[in-house]
Amino acid sequence: MARDTGFGIICGNYPEYVITAGGKDIRFEMHPYCGPMPVSKTGAGLSLGPNHPFWGAVTRWSQQGGKVDDNGKCIWRRK
Repeated sequence: MARDTGFGIICGNYPEYVITAGGKDIRFEMHPYCGPMPVSKTGAGLSLGPNHPFWGAVTRWSQQGGKVDDNGKCIWRRK
């Protein structure tokens, strides 16, 4: 599927996840080469600054095995 993410067109159908970071649920797709990409509910790309809590959360989630609960939310620990 081709999708205009706001960062250009990305083709593919990648897994979509939800992670809680900075007190908010953030949806993202996990691309096998480019890594995580935050998206809106409509699938449009979100521009999150480099210091946004999402980046630390998704890094820790990945380092901790990329687990997801029964509701489809990412499971991660701060430390």
